[in-house]
Parts: sequence; C-alpha cells; structure tokens
Amino acid sequence: MRPRLVAVDPSTLSDTQRLAAVEELERLKGAAAAAQARLTAAIATERGLPIHPVPSEPTDFRPYGSQVALARHESPSQGDEHVRLAVMLTVHLPRTMAALERGDISEWTAMLIAREAAHLDPARRHELDERIGPDLPGLSSRGARAAARRILADIDAEAVRRRMEQARMSRRVSMRPVGDGMAYLSILAPMTEVAGAHASLKAHALAVVAGSVDDESRSGRDGRERSLGAIMSDTALERLTGRAPTAAQPVTVNIVMTDRSLLGWGEQSRSDDEPALVPGLGPVPAGFARELLSDPEVDAFYRRLFTSPDGRDLVAMDSQARSFPAGLRTMIALRDQQCRTPFCDSPIAQTDHVHPHARGGPTTYRNGMGLCQRCNLVKEAPGFAAHVRPRDGTHVVDVRTPAGQEAVSVAPPLLGWGWRAPPDVEELDLSPDVAPNESVAERALRLAVAA
Repeated sequence: MRPRLVAVDPSTLSDTQRLAAVEELERLKGAAAAAQARLTAAIATERGLPIHPVPSEPTDFRPYGSQVALARHESPSQGDEHVRLAVMLTVHLPRTMAALERGDISEWTAMLIAREAAHLDPARRHELDERIGPDLPGLSSRGARAAARRILADIDAEAVRRRMEQARMSRRVSMRPVGDGMAYLSILAPMTEVAGAHASLKAHALAVVAGSVDDESRSGRDGRERSLGAIMSDTALERLTGRAPTAAQPVTVNIVMTDRSLLGWGEQSRSDDEPALVPGLGPVPAGFARELLSDPEVDAFYRRLFTSPDGRDLVAMDSQARSFPAGLRTMIALRDQQCRTPFCDSPIAQTDHVHPHARGGPTTYRNGMGLCQRCNLVKEAPGFAAHVRPRDGTHVVDVRTPAGQEAVSVAPPLLGWGWRAPPDVEELDLSPDVAPNESVAERALRLAVAA
C-alpha cells in the first residue's frame, strides 16, 4: 500500500479528483487506526489485561503501553493512551469503533470519546456509545467531545462528580519549551482559581498601560515598549519568584558548547558560531549563549567536557564535586540529555543501572542511563531487558520487550541531533603511547593535556 501511495502523481488528476483522494485517504487513516486498535487490544487482553475495567479499579497499562509505543514510534505515555483506547473501542464502544472503521471519525475523535467513557461503568459506557453513535459522522472532534460530556452528565451525574474530584487531585505546574529561548509555564488548577489569577494579572497590566500604578518602566530589558501580554507575563513571574523579571534567577542551567564558540579559539575547522545546546531544551545560537554567560548578573561556572576525537561523544568531565555519585549523575545527564527510552523524550528524572545493580551491574558511566520515572519503573517489569554494547565511543543500549521487540537506544551527539563532525577530522593512531588498559576517557584526557 505504501509504495502505491508514493507513486500517486497529483499532476495527472483534476482538483476534484485530488480532493476526493484526500478525503478517501483520511478515511483510510481511520480504518488503519481501527485495525491498530484491534491488534493492540488482542495483545493486551490475551496477556491478562482485564477487558472490563471500572473507574474504582485502576488498571496498569504501562507494560503493554511501552511496547505499543515502541511499535508506533511514540512516547510510552502515548502508548498507554492507545492501549486504553483499544480496549475501550473493541469492548465497550462498538458504534464508535464502527465509525472509525468507516473513516467517519479520526483516531483523535475516538480517543476523546473514550476518555469521557472511562469514568462510567461498563453498562453506561454502552449507553453513551448508543446515543452518540448516530451523530458521529457530522461532528467535529470538539463537537464529539461536547456531545459525550453532555450525555455523560445526563446518564451519570455521580461519575461527573467523581471526575471533578479526580481532576482537582491532578493539579500541578509544568514547563514546556517551545523554542527561540521561550517556554510555557502551565498551572493546572480549578477554573475559578485560574480565572481569578488571570483577571488580576490583566487588571494590573491595564493599570500599568494607563499609568495609574507605579511601575518601574513600560519598557523591557531590551528598551522596547512592553505589550499588555508581556506585562502580564513579567508580573506573573515576578509574583511567583519574588524577583524582578530582569534579575538573575538562582537556578542551574547546563549549556554545552565548543571552546571555539565560547572563546573564539580552539579547533580551527569548527565555526565560532556553532550552536550551543541546553540539555532537555534544545539548541540555542552561540551568540545568545555567550551573551547569557557574559552577563555580570549571571554566576557562571565552567566545566571542561572531554569528547571523542570527532567531538561526537562525551567521554570524560572535570568535576569539582566532593561526591562522586553527584558528578557521575551530572555526566550521564549531559550525555543522555533526555529519557533514553526510544521516542520518549521526557526530561530525565532518575539515573539507573542498565544492567540492574541487584544482578551485579556496576555503578559506572557506561552502565548508567538517564530515564524518566515512568520508564525506569516499566523496565523492571518481567520480560524487559537491556544491555550496553561493549565498545568504546557512542553509548548504545539494546532494549528487548516481553513481546520480543528489539530497539536500540543511541546517546545523542553531545551538541544535539543535527550536529556534524568537522570535515577534516583525522584518525588518530594512539597505539605507540597507549597503555594496555587505557580507556577512551583516559586517552582523551591525555591528548587534551598534551595539546
């Protein structure tokens, strides 16, 4: 099917035919999602996952979700969602499943309906499905969710109350980078509280614009006049941190950059504008990093990182720390940058042994791996296995799941994916001066000292 789709030549079709093909391909995606749901449900239910989960009996989807996520090249948390959706569609929501098979709705619409149905007992899930099924072909994703919520409130007000209680328990604060040196700080809280906070920020910003409150300046740090939204953002951060937005923030941010990008000298074949990397957030322009590090209000601490000859992999690091485990965790975090589970990309929360410590795994740089909390817990489930490839250079971990899937976790280049080696890197013959048991890290340190 995929080669035939690639061979479609749009120039041979009229606009009417092109649009008809686009519509049919959208239906095909729905049918494919339905087939994935049937296959996923079979994997989970045949291995003991209860097919009639009820709200009062939480089900652990993680051992199955991790494997489904690997097959779909998505994060493990998304894999959990797909397992929930598959079981819900195949067991509890047959009319919604039929609409997905026909291509009347998208997988996202089906998932929104399944999320609403999750708060009901099995009998009421069937009732919700019966009532919403006939209307699905004419509803958008947002309309389908609104209809499901309306039916949910009609047939089980108690489930709505339970859902609101659970939602209050899930309040949290999170951060999400969006690029260009910016990030979202999100607060999930009751609607009335959030609405009140937003109204307070907006009222203050309007007063600043009108000149009726004593504010240091309408202008930002760059001298340009701030917009209403910028004033609200600055005010929110000032209230949260207790510090002015222009003041240095007392947090540690690791920035990885070449000596040439930082100082203007070093490896001559490299550019002095090669981007720097903030692990977990992504690349930033070298000029931005230099400007930040040269700010007199920023307390910058410099640590030398020693790489393989081509500059791809981290092999050693200066450490001023008294505690070796703390320095080792820092080095692993700089190497891995994000959770090492393929396609996860969550921030690193824990550093754990690839070969478990309980089975003799050493606490070493090569046997360490940065993981999010979820992936660290899942890898302890029966049937999951991982081992480090026994070679110097790039850190590579082979992963095997209970279903026999095999995946490879490769540590990213120290300066991030998209990095490339200098064009004139030469192979170094180290054999005349290398001690029999000298490691890559020791070679790198010796070469750096000699240089």
